[in-house]
Amino acid sequence: MRRWQIATAALLAVVSGVHAGDGKRIEPVRAPWYKRWFGIGPEPPKPAPPPKPKDPAVEAANLRAQAEADLIRRQNVCLELRQFAEETDNHELRAKVDALERQAWEIYKQQTAHLPCSRLVPTAEERALDQRLGTSATAATSADRLLPAINVSNRQAQASALREVKP
Repeated sequence: MRRWQIATAALLAVVSGVHAGDGKRIEPVRAPWYKRWFGIGPEPPKPAPPPKPKDPAVEAANLRAQAEADLIRRQNVCLELRQFAEETDNHELRAKVDALERQAWEIYKQQTAHLPCSRLVPTAEERALDQRLGTSATAATSADRLLPAINVSNRQAQASALREVKP
Protein backbone atom coordinates (compact mmCIF):
# COMPACT_ATOMS: atom_id res chain seq x y z
CA MET A 1 0.00 0.00 0.00
CA ARG A 2 2.82 2.35 0.87
CA ARG A 3 4.38 1.79 -2.57
CA TRP A 4 1.18 2.90 -4.29
CA GLN A 5 1.09 6.08 -2.29
CA ILE A 6 4.73 6.92 -3.14
CA ALA A 7 4.18 6.12 -6.81
CA THR A 8 1.05 8.27 -6.88
CA ALA A 9 2.83 11.16 -5.16
CA ALA A 10 5.73 10.92 -7.63
CA LEU A 11 3.34 10.78 -10.55
CA LEU A 12 1.44 13.81 -9.26
CA ALA A 13 4.72 15.72 -8.84
CA VAL A 14 5.69 14.99 -12.45
CA VAL A 15 2.25 15.80 -13.80
CA SER A 16 2.00 19.06 -11.86
CA GLY A 17 5.24 20.22 -13.46
CA VAL A 18 7.54 20.45 -10.47
CA HIS A 19 10.98 19.05 -11.20
CA ALA A 20 12.53 17.51 -8.10
CA GLY A 21 16.14 18.31 -9.08
CA ASP A 22 16.32 22.09 -9.36
CA GLY A 23 12.82 23.29 -8.53
CA LYS A 24 12.20 24.75 -12.01
CA ARG A 25 8.75 24.64 -13.49
CA ILE A 26 8.21 22.36 -16.47
CA GLU A 27 5.73 23.46 -19.13
CA PRO A 28 2.48 21.55 -18.53
CA VAL A 29 1.04 19.39 -21.26
CA ARG A 30 -1.78 21.20 -23.04
CA ALA A 31 -3.97 18.21 -23.91
CA PRO A 32 -4.66 15.15 -21.74
CA TRP A 33 -2.96 11.90 -22.69
CA TYR A 34 -6.10 10.25 -24.06
CA LYS A 35 -6.71 13.15 -26.45
CA ARG A 36 -3.12 13.07 -27.63
CA TRP A 37 -3.18 9.31 -28.18
CA PHE A 38 -6.36 9.32 -30.18
CA GLY A 39 -5.75 12.59 -32.01
CA ILE A 40 -8.63 14.45 -30.44
CA GLY A 41 -6.50 17.38 -29.26
CA PRO A 42 -6.41 20.93 -30.55
CA GLU A 43 -5.32 21.61 -34.10
CA PRO A 44 -1.69 22.62 -34.53
CA PRO A 45 -1.22 26.31 -35.28
CA LYS A 46 -1.26 27.21 -38.96
CA PRO A 47 2.02 28.49 -40.34
CA ALA A 48 2.17 32.17 -41.21
CA PRO A 49 1.84 32.97 -44.89
CA PRO A 50 5.14 33.75 -46.62
CA PRO A 51 5.91 37.45 -46.95
CA LYS A 52 5.12 39.05 -50.27
CA PRO A 53 8.16 39.79 -52.42
CA LYS A 54 9.05 43.47 -52.48
CA ASP A 55 9.43 45.36 -55.72
CA PRO A 56 12.85 47.09 -55.75
CA ALA A 57 11.64 49.80 -58.14
CA VAL A 58 8.80 50.77 -55.81
CA GLU A 59 11.12 50.77 -52.80
CA ALA A 60 13.63 52.96 -54.68
CA ALA A 61 10.86 55.34 -55.71
CA ASN A 62 9.63 55.57 -52.12
CA LEU A 63 13.13 56.25 -50.80
CA ARG A 64 13.75 58.87 -53.48
CA ALA A 65 10.39 60.53 -52.77
CA GLN A 66 11.18 60.66 -49.05
CA ALA A 67 14.61 62.15 -49.75
CA GLU A 68 13.08 64.73 -52.10
CA ALA A 69 10.47 65.66 -49.49
CA ASP A 70 13.25 66.14 -46.93
CA LEU A 71 15.22 68.27 -49.40
CA ILE A 72 12.22 70.46 -50.18
CA ARG A 73 11.48 70.91 -46.49
CA ARG A 74 15.09 71.95 -45.84
CA GLN A 75 15.08 74.30 -48.82
CA ASN A 76 11.87 75.95 -47.60
CA VAL A 77 13.50 76.60 -44.23
CA CYS A 78 16.54 78.05 -45.99
CA LEU A 79 14.26 80.25 -48.12
CA GLU A 80 12.58 81.65 -45.01
CA LEU A 81 15.97 82.28 -43.42
CA ARG A 82 17.18 83.97 -46.61
CA GLN A 83 14.11 86.23 -46.66
CA PHE A 84 14.75 87.16 -43.04
CA ALA A 85 18.40 87.89 -43.87
CA GLU A 86 17.33 90.14 -46.76
CA GLU A 87 14.86 92.02 -44.58
CA THR A 88 17.45 92.61 -41.85
CA ASP A 89 20.39 93.03 -44.29
CA ASN A 90 22.40 90.41 -42.38
CA HIS A 91 25.39 89.25 -44.44
CA GLU A 92 26.50 86.61 -41.94
CA LEU A 93 23.06 84.98 -42.00
CA ARG A 94 23.15 84.92 -45.81
CA ALA A 95 26.47 83.10 -45.73
CA LYS A 96 25.11 80.60 -43.21
CA VAL A 97 22.00 80.06 -45.36
CA ASP A 98 24.22 79.36 -48.38
CA ALA A 99 26.17 76.83 -46.33
CA LEU A 100 22.92 75.22 -45.13
CA GLU A 101 21.63 74.92 -48.70
CA ARG A 102 24.87 73.26 -49.82
CA GLN A 103 24.67 70.92 -46.84
CA ALA A 104 21.03 70.04 -47.62
CA TRP A 105 21.98 69.25 -51.22
CA GLU A 106 24.91 67.08 -50.10
CA ILE A 107 22.65 65.18 -47.71
CA TYR A 108 20.17 64.58 -50.55
CA LYS A 109 22.96 63.31 -52.81
CA GLN A 110 24.18 60.96 -50.09
CA GLN A 111 20.68 59.62 -49.45
CA THR A 112 20.02 58.96 -53.15
CA ALA A 113 23.50 57.87 -54.29
CA HIS A 114 22.77 54.15 -53.81
CA LEU A 115 19.38 54.22 -55.52
CA PRO A 116 19.15 52.79 -59.03
CA CYS A 117 18.34 55.16 -61.85
CA SER A 118 15.65 52.91 -63.15
CA ARG A 119 12.81 53.97 -65.38
CA LEU A 120 9.93 54.60 -63.06
CA VAL A 121 6.27 54.81 -63.91
CA PRO A 122 5.62 58.26 -65.38
CA THR A 123 3.45 60.57 -63.34
CA ALA A 124 0.03 61.70 -64.48
CA GLU A 125 1.46 65.11 -65.45
CA GLU A 126 4.13 63.51 -67.64
CA ARG A 127 1.54 61.31 -69.35
CA ALA A 128 -0.74 64.31 -69.93
CA LEU A 129 2.17 66.30 -71.36
CA ASP A 130 3.06 63.44 -73.71
CA GLN A 131 -0.55 63.25 -74.86
CA ARG A 132 -0.76 67.02 -75.45
CA LEU A 133 2.47 67.06 -77.39
CA GLY A 134 1.34 64.08 -79.41
CA THR A 135 4.63 62.28 -79.06
CA SER A 136 4.69 58.54 -79.26
CA ALA A 137 7.86 58.28 -77.21
CA THR A 138 7.90 58.99 -73.53
CA ALA A 139 10.09 61.59 -71.89
CA ALA A 140 12.41 58.85 -70.62
CA THR A 141 13.09 57.45 -74.09
CA SER A 142 13.61 60.97 -75.42
CA ALA A 143 16.16 61.54 -72.69
CA ASP A 144 17.89 58.32 -73.70
CA ARG A 145 18.40 59.72 -77.21
CA LEU A 146 20.18 62.75 -75.78
CA LEU A 147 22.99 60.60 -74.41
CA PRO A 148 24.60 58.98 -77.47
CA ALA A 149 28.05 59.00 -75.88
CA ILE A 150 27.15 56.22 -73.48
CA ASN A 151 26.37 53.08 -75.45
CA VAL A 152 24.48 51.27 -72.75
CA SER A 153 21.07 49.73 -73.26
CA ASN A 154 19.43 50.33 -69.91
CA ARG A 155 19.39 53.12 -67.36
CA GLN A 156 20.69 51.01 -64.52
CA ALA A 157 23.88 50.27 -66.42
CA GLN A 158 24.10 53.98 -67.33
CA ALA A 159 23.94 54.85 -63.67
CA SER A 160 26.73 52.38 -62.97
CA ALA A 161 28.83 53.86 -65.76
CA LEU A 162 28.22 57.38 -64.50
CA ARG A 163 28.82 56.42 -60.88
CA GLU A 164 32.27 54.99 -61.68
CA VAL A 165 33.54 58.24 -63.18
CA LYS A 166 33.94 60.29 -60.04
CA PRO A 167 36.37 63.21 -60.03
